[in-house]
Amino acid sequence: MKIVIDCANYFAHDSVNLGDVAVMRAMRDRLLGCFPDCAIELFTSEPAAIERHVPGVHPVKVSDTNSRRPLADAPDFAQTVCDRIGRADLVLLSGGGFFSDAFAAHAIALLETLAMAQLRNIPTAIMSPGFEPVENVELRALARRVLPQVQLIGCRERIMAPGVLRAFGVHESRIVVTGDDAIQSTRAQRLIPSIEAIGFNLRQAHYAGVEEAAATAVAVAVGRAATRLRRPICIIPVNLDNPADGNATRDALVRAGIVPNPLPLPGTLEALLATLDHCRVLVTGSYHAAVFALARGIPAVTLAASDHYRQKFFGLSDQFGCPVVDISRDPGTDLTDAIIDAWTRADATATKLRVTADRLIVIQRAFWRRLIEIAEAGRTRGAS
Repeated sequence: MKIVIDCANYFAHDSVNLGDVAVMRAMRDRLLGCFPDCAIELFTSEPAAIERHVPGVHPVKVSDTNSRRPLADAPDFAQTVCDRIGRADLVLLSGGGFFSDAFAAHAIALLETLAMAQLRNIPTAIMSPGFEPVENVELRALARRVLPQVQLIGCRERIMAPGVLRAFGVHESRIVVTGDDAIQSTRAQRLIPSIEAIGFNLRQAHYAGVEEAAATAVAVAVGRAATRLRRPICIIPVNLDNPADGNATRDALVRAGIVPNPLPLPGTLEALLATLDHCRVLVTGSYHAAVFALARGIPAVTLAASDHYRQKFFGLSDQFGCPVVDISRDPGTDLTDAIIDAWTRADATATKLRVTADRLIVIQRAFWRRLIEIAEAGRTRGAS
């Protein structure tokens, strides 16, 4: 059994995102659970990063170009993609926040991968990304052609994604609201902390919309909460490079005159989760930092300054009840009050958060088991 996965932008340009790592590990573990003897191949421009962070997945080197179409100026790349897909029994797209105008080029590349598989009658599925309304003309046209033919589509929230998929012609029976796949690989009992801190993450990137002044205002509000609670602040970086959450968060704290806890910045998923377990509450502009915390029973206060992040965090809030604070304006006392409220209710909230995570994992396991039926049906069609 050969399975090909495309994720378009994971680890590109030496950027390591620990949310991507968690998603890929969940995919690996679940595929091996469904198909114990399968070979898993992943298109990536950074094979070394896959080998380091997601062992057991075979990276297939492709160009940094977004397009997956056969290109006259990149015949070797096109041949690699076509050959690997042609020998696959199942072609999958990973989870992630790529189906949006902010990442339209990535979404187009991924749908091109599925289109190649569909031309060869190879079963396809999409493993629980976010789906946002899009205006990009090329992406909309490709989505109308490709998505209705995908046998199974997970989506990580129920507010927006199912309606987006239905609008592109996807039948209701093929849509499952699963929550984010990273819950699977980060759900665990929180370790007993040696300190109880406020975790803090800022994401400053073109798609996040967080300007320097807003970042500083957020740091001031977090510092105000830390002073009132007499607790340290721990930096929780998810994107390690390009852009680096750790640098953005630390710089905002410095501008606000705040010294964070001197724990070393984690560089692996295991180290990040260990640091997160020292936090009684998390304040975050990173979607996956919130997913990690909530899966472990740690309440999160989320920060949104762009429509892309509002979509992400409102969907997560619908599942876990975490507050979403709009930081496109000065959050003022609203953010400080939200942090203190989350801190005060953390013990009472923890069990509810873990129950929600466990419920989503049950849904996810059933969703992934449907892949077995899809793969078997594909083999039957191929044999006939």
